[in-house]
Amino acid sequence: MTFFRSLATGRRTSTYTYTELDPHGRPVRHIELDARTGTYLAAGAGGHPPPADASEMDPDDFDELWRRARCYLDGRAEVQIHRVEPATPEGLPVVVRCVGGRVRVGTRLTSIRETFETVTITVARIICYGRDVPEITPLHTATLILAGVGHARVHADLHLDGFTD
Repeated sequence: MTFFRSLATGRRTSTYTYTELDPHGRPVRHIELDARTGTYLAAGAGGHPPPADASEMDPDDFDELWRRARCYLDGRAEVQIHRVEPATPEGLPVVVRCVGGRVRVGTRLTSIRETFETVTITVARIICYGRDVPEITPLHTATLILAGVGHARVHADLHLDGFTD
């Protein structure tokens, strides 16, 4: 497989396109990303051959980009727990890094990736730099206040996966 990236600019838009080609040069998967907003526009099978000015990219980079795009477009949320703080009446404060999709207030975290355990945890609050925020996206760090069943199994260095409404 060969992987390419390209940038197309127009009057009002700039779009990054990422394409995976099979050994015969046919598109297998493609990703489109708005270059101005960082919003994933599409991630699916097929696509168009890359333009002549496209540059080749590393397969691992494409796979990570594919995972992030699918998380975002499928409404999934993935966080990595950095630190768990003592529980409060409001819930369990955990310092996390968003590693996929979007995490919003109300996001339902349903599983622990490393142990395959099921949990029923809801994000009650998101605090970033001392202020409440409505959501975080990949690579952002924040303190989440978690409510629900499964707190006892949550500890540092785990990943929680779930869905955003």
